[in-house]
Amino acid sequence: MGMQSTYLDRRVNICDVRNSGLKNYKGLEKFNLEDLENKAKSVACMTFKEFLTKNGPYYQFSKNVQSLSSRLSEIYGTPFGEDELFKDEPILGQATAFLVAPDLVLTTAHVVALCRSLLEQESELKKFRFVFGFKMEDKSNCKNVFEKSDVYKLKKVVAYCYDRKSKRDWALIRLTKEVVGRTPLPLDFNEVSEEADVYIMGHPSGLPLKLSYGAQVINSKSPNYFEVKMDSAPKGSSGSPVFLNNKVVGILFAGPAKTSELQNISYDITNNYRGRNKRRCYTVTSHHIMSKNDRPYYLCNQISQLEIVQMYLQKYENKSRNIINGDLCYKIGNFYLNAIMNDLVQGTYRERAMNKAFKHLNKAFEKGSLQALPKLGLCYERGYGTDADPIKAFQCHQKGYVLEVPESLYQLFRCFDQGIGAYADKSEAKKYFMEGVRKEAPNFPKPLIRLKWLW
Repeated sequence: MGMQSTYLDRRVNICDVRNSGLKNYKGLEKFNLEDLENKAKSVACMTFKEFLTKNGPYYQFSKNVQSLSSRLSEIYGTPFGEDELFKDEPILGQATAFLVAPDLVLTTAHVVALCRSLLEQESELKKFRFVFGFKMEDKSNCKNVFEKSDVYKLKKVVAYCYDRKSKRDWALIRLTKEVVGRTPLPLDFNEVSEEADVYIMGHPSGLPLKLSYGAQVINSKSPNYFEVKMDSAPKGSSGSPVFLNNKVVGILFAGPAKTSELQNISYDITNNYRGRNKRRCYTVTSHHIMSKNDRPYYLCNQISQLEIVQMYLQKYENKSRNIINGDLCYKIGNFYLNAIMNDLVQGTYRERAMNKAFKHLNKAFEKGSLQALPKLGLCYERGYGTDADPIKAFQCHQKGYVLEVPESLYQLFRCFDQGIGAYADKSEAKKYFMEGVRKEAPNFPKPLIRLKWLW
């Protein structure tokens, strides 16, 4: 059994910060309270539609909504500790998301992937609701009536990456309409340095919005994620924005691993709760995990690695100024093409990625991006987003070669080598191969590994 909960939990309601002042919270002294409150407005609780009921023009909690104490007592078969934080607050959600563009939110991929399969059951995703403004109004009262401008539905998953091996876990989601009265959170695409002081906003355990303060970056050596030491971020914190100063630098996606003694990193059970010889469920903090010689660190995806998100934000900015850049279209199209060719998308999302790759690459070429030609050729060759047409593929590569696009050399070599859209011709293949090696064009090896059949 676990230890009793006697350690500091640095999660706090915004209303408590307002009442007692920022100076009482480590790391928040330098911030402006109004600015923090505005940022909190752009953080959403992800829930399912069955937890909301419509009452005229408003949404309210459904009868399925329980308090934290009731939910945990039901799950663990033992009462939740009388002195635990937030025990009487309602649990509405499953995770956290945050606004990054008028109709786009960021969260973790595993949240939607575990919704009976992200890849095959898109109808299940339509059950998600994004509720902004779910918070405690004061110590005793929680906001439980929401206007239409507070609640939004999921339209589609624009892009995502869910790769446990490389620890990449994020999803960019488009809502059915633009969010009203809330400002997208600013993102910082610079890498995060170690020992940086950060704070986090989210809905741990599906509770009203919490501000987690006093957190610090411990390890940022990986290009994909960084580790943060913080006191407590129970399940449901996934998708929470991690702030450095006033910008989002990360997305919280995983907590410490389970141990043999702490079977759950969110809550556990003790037979001697606070020395009272009572069996109770309690909140696990970093101190409990450290006592088991484990690393009490939470994993956060680096915003700096989310290039596709940066592209979409540039697209929004350019669109607002009526400028759609060919290079930007190329980057988006190439992102989807790479995702397809590296098998990072499956099912219906693979087909969508194919359509997006062809659409953006075609638009990129129309807007003068010549580097899109060899990529378009691959789309025609393999039938990505269009009918397979090897002749059109060959014509794209020929045009790219004439326009001196470096990658087109290799693609023309392939066409003559393998007979793609043209008759196989080893002498022509040799010509392009040798030219590519001489010019050190992309994809050509420096050692002439294929001389065996060339001569």
